[in-house]
Amino acid sequence: MQNHQAHASNVPYGSLTSVRASVAGEKVFCIGLGRTGTTTFGECMGRLGRRHLGWSRGDGGLRRDLGLLAMIDYDAFTRFIDLFESADDYPIPLLYRQLADTYPTARFVLTTRLSAARWADSIIKEFNRKKMNEGDNTWYEGDLYAPDRRTRLVVRYDKHLDEVRQFFAGSNRFLEVCWEQGDGWEKICRFLGCSAPPGLFPHVNQSTTVSPAQAIQEMLAANRHGKLRLYLEENQDDSCIAEARGLLVGRLTRALDGPRQSQQREA
Repeated sequence: MQNHQAHASNVPYGSLTSVRASVAGEKVFCIGLGRTGTTTFGECMGRLGRRHLGWSRGDGGLRRDLGLLAMIDYDAFTRFIDLFESADDYPIPLLYRQLADTYPTARFVLTTRLSAARWADSIIKEFNRKKMNEGDNTWYEGDLYAPDRRTRLVVRYDKHLDEVRQFFAGSNRFLEVCWEQGDGWEKICRFLGCSAPPGLFPHVNQSTTVSPAQAIQEMLAANRHGKLRLYLEENQDDSCIAEARGLLVGRLTRALDGPRQSQQREA
């Protein structure tokens, strides 16, 4: 198979139809939710020589376009999917039933985390880090600003896994993997009937550890007060409260010192 790797960011939405009328071969869809190792899946597909539609920085608008198109005109959506041999991330995991019917020879890979709680923490950490919130509720049934967001996310994750497993029960078109448990080339290549490429298995886009103080500083510096409020409600540690208080007092003091000094000079 020739190497036709192409991430969505490299294929402008308006020029997709000029790439190729269709891509031959058995399709592979990753139907795990975001933050379950979907970027690693995409890297695997690229290294296996597949033309892949995957999420990368700057693709948010394109993927939301695809999700909305799938909702209002599924046939038009599939004409874009026809351009690729594999795909992951939004809106693919929400459409596995339709895709299984549309592509009867396609294979489906469910990426998972060690636990629903671990996934929810990763989603919230990513949500806190992002400067833009647009599109978050496109993904998740629960509002990420809700006080019980962690509980909602856990329910959402478990519900997705249960429904996918039930839908594909007994099917040889379905594989479940967890990179955190050590799944890698052997399992994915056996499922696809191909040889593993040279080199180590790629672990891409792993979350980094951010200290509470750094998280608070970043959210306040970006004026993400709503996110900071939720963060403090979930992390009611004395050191977190003290860090936020110190930063807020410092910001207010600096902001008000200028006008106060000006008034004193005028007096």
